[in-house]
Amino acid sequence: MNINILNNNDINNTQCNNNYTNTQSKTNNNIIINNTSAITPHPYDESFCKSYTFYLPVTLDLPRVLILSGNQYWLKHLWKLYYILTIIYRGRWNKENDEDDYNYTIINIKMLRRVVGDKFATEALRLLIRLNIIVSNRHYIPGEKSRGYKFAKEHDIYFEKVDAEDSGQVPPRILNRIPRVNLKTPEHLFLYENLKKVSLHESVNEFWADFKPKSPRQNDYYRKSIDFINGKDWSFFYDNVTGRVFNNVTSLPRLIRPYLLIDGQPVIEIDVANCQPLFLISLYGEKDYEEREKFKNVVSNGVFYEFVNNLQKTPYAEREQAKDATYRRILFGSLKQKKYNFYKAFAAQFPILDKKIDSIKTARYQELARILQTLEADIVLNGVVRQIANTTKIPVLTVHDSIITLPRHKNQVIELLACEFKEKLGVVPILRQKEHKLIEKLDLPMAA
Repeated sequence: MNINILNNNDINNTQCNNNYTNTQSKTNNNIIINNTSAITPHPYDESFCKSYTFYLPVTLDLPRVLILSGNQYWLKHLWKLYYILTIIYRGRWNKENDEDDYNYTIINIKMLRRVVGDKFATEALRLLIRLNIIVSNRHYIPGEKSRGYKFAKEHDIYFEKVDAEDSGQVPPRILNRIPRVNLKTPEHLFLYENLKKVSLHESVNEFWADFKPKSPRQNDYYRKSIDFINGKDWSFFYDNVTGRVFNNVTSLPRLIRPYLLIDGQPVIEIDVANCQPLFLISLYGEKDYEEREKFKNVVSNGVFYEFVNNLQKTPYAEREQAKDATYRRILFGSLKQKKYNFYKAFAAQFPILDKKIDSIKTARYQELARILQTLEADIVLNGVVRQIANTTKIPVLTVHDSIITLPRHKNQVIELLACEFKEKLGVVPILRQKEHKLIEKLDLPMAA
């Protein structure tokens, strides 16, 4: 993969086009997309009004387990158990889980009751736990956080589709109870329409020759990510708290992205150097000018990870280690992370920012992540994507703080990103253009 770094001094001189701002358009609200405000993730689109696909571990013969355990009663409600297991499985493609609950899928019991019924929701979950098919983190906070569930280790390996004939197919009337919302914003509708233009180059089949998965679970995740796209099994979620979007592309493993196509054409990815640390600049007030300028100089030049890492007595050997420490110790970890040298090095250089982070995390440490991700969505989705959706309609998809588009449209995307950051944060970051050498090697056309 070739990464070109754009000179942000050139972008600072860009005249932002204010004609893009606050444009309005009429949207078709008939397409049904998911909203993670329901917490229970459902990877549905409009086609799911006709059918539903279940996924089960290959190690699990659920009817047999029910019979042997004396729970034959549940055989006539088999689809309800399959439904819950499928929610838990498909939930791993929704990356909204907290760091401590990364492998758990959050299930909102109220939403589940709407689908499987008040009588069955809680009992079905308890049954699956008693049978050691799933486990729970028991992290329930009334009005704030629902419990999370994941598969027991022996079943968290490979998964397969369950034929409708064997699943006790979901009654048509039940499909109307599944939590869904009408798509209302132009950026969400636009992204969803672009998602349906996505495919993978046929050479993705050669990927497996050199790929060495770390675990059966990772192997399954990679294979299913490809299968979902090849099978046009689209999923689309958005978090109405942060505004973040999750779909087949955001969850696609990095190693698979070089094979990504939009309208059959290879793509280019434009991302923001040390984007999440850069968002911390929004925490400074007017009286914090001196430290703010110091911090701005570091993040606007895309060297935050290296800067903090080099302050340690024993720096990490790799940049990725410093990046991981930034996310784990500073941005998304609890206040217990302050004891580590990486955080101490950061706090010594930026004491005002350290105090502000302290204040935010004291009540709930996840609050800082919410603030940063909300700002990210405001700039990338509400800013750049909405402007494109309402004007030029060039094909774009997002992976949180990066934008994927066709090479011939990269200059427009770069200009819009630069202008949004300049307007919202008063800083223009380093923007990197990722051109996938693998696609160039395949000699695919780079323009229409």
